[in-house]
Amino acid sequence: MNFNTLFVPFESVGKSFNFLVIAQVMIFITLWVISPMSLIPSPSEIFKAWDDMASNQGLLVELYHSAATIWTAIVFSTLIAISIAVLSTCNFFKPIAQALTSFRFLGFAGITFMFTLWTNTGAELKLWLLVFGMTAFLLTNMLSTIDSVTQENLDYVHTLHLSGWRATYEVVLRGKLADFLDLTRQNAAIG
Repeated sequence: MNFNTLFVPFESVGKSFNFLVIAQVMIFITLWVISPMSLIPSPSEIFKAWDDMASNQGLLVELYHSAATIWTAIVFSTLIAISIAVLSTCNFFKPIAQALTSFRFLGFAGITFMFTLWTNTGAELKLWLLVFGMTAFLLTNMLSTIDSVTQENLDYVHTLHLSGWRATYEVVLRGKLADFLDLTRQNAAIG
């Protein structure tokens, strides 16, 4: 292994890259274990706290509820954003969709109050605030994906004499579904 190539940008390291990663992880773990800093807990303290929280404080149940809430919010926000994005291909709905994308700039202070009035429980409030926040960002990205549809694709479906909604189905829904799923994946990673 040539050590000079380790500090040169875009230089190929070769098979020694795995060794480099393992060595860096081992150095980090060793420094973490022997570190005298009390600010960062040691691995043994973390395992003890995990055991206590999992067995006595209901950590696993809360993790399950949190994951269920996030997955529900992802499903709702994806369905809402795809529906609005598809409708935005019609000129009547385009200004509405564009206006909805500006909701991502709103602060949650006033919105939380409105959602509190609209929902009955804390779980519903949490879910719908999450859906609201995720939908605004997801819709923005989906609209930009729809804007990337080329005129060539639209001309092709028009030569097949497809109606406007059928063309939307073929070009936007089927043609951009992989992009929409990738945007949903990115949104889920943020959530």
